[in-house]
This record gives sequence, C-alpha cells and structure tokens, in this order.
Amino acid sequence: TMSKTSKKRCANVMLPGAHRQTHQRAQGWAIYWYAWRGGPQIARFAGATLEDAEAAELEGAHEIAAGYAAERQPKAAVGLIARVVDDYRAHPAYTDLRDATKATYRVWLDRIVEEFGALSEREVTDERVSAWLQKVYAKHGARARDHALRILSRLASWGRHKERKLFSAEFKPAEGFERLYRAPAQSGWEAAAIKQIPQVTPEPVRWALMLAYNTGLRRADLCELPWSAIDFDAGVIRWVTSKGRRRGRRIVIPLTPALRATLAAIQKRSTIVLTNKHKRPWTPGSLAHAVTQALRDAGISGSLHGLRRSAATHLASQGLSSRKIARVMGWSEGDAEAMSSIYVDDEEA
Repeated sequence: TMSKTSKKRCANVMLPGAHRQTHQRAQGWAIYWYAWRGGPQIARFAGATLEDAEAAELEGAHEIAAGYAAERQPKAAVGLIARVVDDYRAHPAYTDLRDATKATYRVWLDRIVEEFGALSEREVTDERVSAWLQKVYAKHGARARDHALRILSRLASWGRHKERKLFSAEFKPAEGFERLYRAPAQSGWEAAAIKQIPQVTPEPVRWALMLAYNTGLRRADLCELPWSAIDFDAGVIRWVTSKGRRRGRRIVIPLTPALRATLAAIQKRSTIVLTNKHKRPWTPGSLAHAVTQALRDAGISGSLHGLRRSAATHLASQGLSSRKIARVMGWSEGDAEAMSSIYVDDEEA
C-alpha cells in the first residue's frame, strides 16, 4: 500500500494544486480532498483508523480525479450578468482585495450569478432585485441583505465604466433600495476604565490596548503595524492602513509623549510591533478574543473599537487639531471635531 506521504506527493504531480487534509474524529479518521487550498471539497474518505481511511482513499482515487477535473474545468458563463461577473473576478478590482473582503465578495458574487447569471441587464428589473433582496433578508438578515445590495451595486458600477462598457450607463440595479442594517452604536470608554489599562494582564494585551488608545488604529492595523513604519527621529508613524491600501492613502500619526512611552514599553520581539505570548504577531480574531477575556477578568466595561473613539479625545487633549485627528482616524473633519468635542467636554467636566 502507498504511504500517506507518497500519496500526497503523487497527487501533487497528477493533480497540481489539489489539497489533502486528514482529521481525527471521535468516531475515527477522515481524509478530505479539495480542488485547491480553500476550494470546494471533491472527495471524502472515512475509517475507524487512519489506515482504513487511506485504504478507502486508495480505492476511491477515481473519485478524487473526477471531482478535481469537474472543479478545474472552466465553466462557460451563460448570460450577460454571469459573463460580467467572470470578467470582474479576473480584474484587479477584485483580485487586489484583501483576503477577508474577497471572501465576502466571493460568496455574494456566486449568489448573484445563481440569481441573475443567465439574464441580460434588461431582465434585471427592480421587481426581480426586490424579490431577491427580500429572500436574502428572510434567510440571512438585514446585514447580509445590505452586503448583497452593496456588491450588486459595485459590480454594476464596475461594468458601466467607460473603459469597459459591459453595461449601459442606465444599468443601476441597486439604485433606490435603502440600507436596512444599522450597526450598534459604539461609545468611548469612561475615564475610570481608561485609567485601569496599565493594570490589565497579560502584558501583550496591555500593549495592544495602550497602542490602540494612543493611535486610534483599527484592530487589523494594530495587528500589522511594523516597527519600520515608526520614525522616531521625525516623531511620526507613517503607514498605509488596511482601508487605505487600494487608494494608496497614507496616515501620519504624531509620536506624542504618551505614544513614545507606550512604544518604549513594548518589547521588540518581531518586525511587527504587537506580538502575543508566543512572540508571534496577533491575528485580528485572536487579538479580539484576548482583549475581551482580559477586560472581563479586569472588570472593565468597553471594547477595542470603543477605545478607538476614546483615542480621538486623547489626541485632542494633547493639542492635535480636528484636521489632524481626522487624518489619523480616517474620519471626516466634521466627525472628528464632533467626536473629540463631545468626549473632551465630558472629561473636562
């Protein structure tokens, strides 16, 4: 019989890009095959032992090959909408998206093709779109409905562009539909809670909270900020955030005395500023989980995103103008002025 390593090596030659995973379950072992890493599953084999699962896998080699061929074979787009979606997926407007954003787009583009793929733009009427949005809302909720509407609007806008002209200038299938989802309001931290941050444990979480409070960075940006972006001589952090990368927009955060003290306290254990207890950079999910647990243990009421709002107050109290705060936070100048004035007034009272 062929060993697991040999099978995988052989598969990589015969099925380039295919992905194989083994999992031990309570009832035994399972082997999964995917058309590519992160792609659709093409075969599954189970057994009481790993050897049993591998034996079933060996017998089912034809199933793996057939599933691989079916998923890898280019699928012809049927209607105009499907053809435009195919073109969009191959364009940098889609391929250059962040992985998390691309994953969301992928789901809704598939659903758009499923619903409208065989239709021409004239057949995508307001009635059809409305019926689809109602169906999405009933099954997935308001937030998912708004995701569907936003991505349909983005696809139509991309297709109408004068360089492509895949749709007519009048094709605006998402126009006239209002957004239903409203994110729950996030308030800034109370002054008493902020004063407790230096006592938060473990230490890597405390560093993250202090950096968030002194920079106003979003969670994903906190996890990615490199030491190379910090110019101690010039007294600034210069960096392109996750939301600014598509437009190449760079933020400039002044190194206030409080921020310098925070950076001095953080141990340099990687090229990335923030690291976890294993001295590896955080992922956004693991950081959120760790912060939630640490705040619960410390009896602090607040969230990491709420601390971002408090950062506007903190920066304003150190003399930054509304324009500079807006550049740091990625807000409009009016929002920055309103936010900082509200919380600064609260603190001074």
